[in-house]
Amino acid sequence: MEQDSPLAPRTTAANKRRLETDSDDEDGRVAPTLIIPGQNAIQAVERYAERKKLRAEQTAEAILLLQDLDAVRDAKILVGIHQLSNQLGELVSAKAPYVVSSDLALNIAKYAAAIFNSSKISAYKGAGPVNMLLAILKKNRFDLPPGIENNPADWSKVVDATQEAFTQFRAKVKKLLRTSVGITRSNTEPAPAAEQQNIYELAQAMVAGTQCTVTIEFCARVALMRKVYLEHSGGKYWDKLDAHLAEIRKVAKGDARKIARYFSHSLIPNKILMHLSAFRHILDEDRRLHGVNDYDITDGDIPTLQQEVDDLIDAAALDKATSAAGTSNASTSTAGASSVATTSVTASNPVSAEAAQRAVQAVVAREAAAAAVASPASSAGDPRLGQ
Repeated sequence: MEQDSPLAPRTTAANKRRLETDSDDEDGRVAPTLIIPGQNAIQAVERYAERKKLRAEQTAEAILLLQDLDAVRDAKILVGIHQLSNQLGELVSAKAPYVVSSDLALNIAKYAAAIFNSSKISAYKGAGPVNMLLAILKKNRFDLPPGIENNPADWSKVVDATQEAFTQFRAKVKKLLRTSVGITRSNTEPAPAAEQQNIYELAQAMVAGTQCTVTIEFCARVALMRKVYLEHSGGKYWDKLDAHLAEIRKVAKGDARKIARYFSHSLIPNKILMHLSAFRHILDEDRRLHGVNDYDITDGDIPTLQQEVDDLIDAAALDKATSAAGTSNASTSTAGASSVATTSVTASNPVSAEAAQRAVQAVVAREAAAAAVASPASSAGDPRLGQ
């Protein structure tokens, strides 16, 4: 049976001849043995080289190798391996530098929009949104090369692409906010209220071209964006907006239901109204100040991509709160000469219980917000009814 690799023919007088001399040369050394390959060995090499698609000169070189002594043959094989290694090294060094593909850039832009348009995001600037998007890229991979995270030079290009995506989206939002109130380069004053975009139109413009939808919570976020823009439209705009969001979380102590209740103007104390500047009161105020208030705001179906992002933000908040709870609850009690470190989340430890509760409440933020909007306690009525 023919083998996949050439086999040396049996050592017989018919297929292998050696010209040997048993006599020592004049220096007392044994003369080298000359190996003459048999015809069967040559044909076997030729058939094997043909199957491997070798060129004619490569096949001839392999046949000549049959005549070499074992040591010489091994040395030639080693030389060939080194030559191949050198050639591979040249190919690697000549490889084109990594470039973020158009497909990856498109996925980055889509997820950046979903993160930015999420009503659960805690800040619009800084490392938070970027790190969230990078975590999504590591999870879904898309066309990221394997192990690119371990190559600082190449990974930095991915990081730059994510940062640029958020920069572009922030620029787009500021332009939409400016246009929504009729401010132009030639006219720095807002247009009359009736000529401005209402909040629903503005929210629709923000989600246009993205896999996101308009919800009541998102409209409230956009209303806060427009209010802060009219107060601080300069280079510190996003810092001011994030400061407002941080103040809301501080006043509500991170409780999603408390934050939702701030949708109602009647539940906002006057002394902290200037800091809250958000949610229901701001949404009602925006409807009164901008555009014609003759529309209903309804929650659209959440697209799969947007829901994925919202769930990841909730999970990140849960992990963060749980970690903080575990750290804050590490305590030691001493009994005699022994001490036991205990970590728990119980009613007897209000700090950790509150942190854990905040994380759980983040998951139900959407339902809590919807309930607050529909609450009869609101003096302004349900914005979905156009009142």
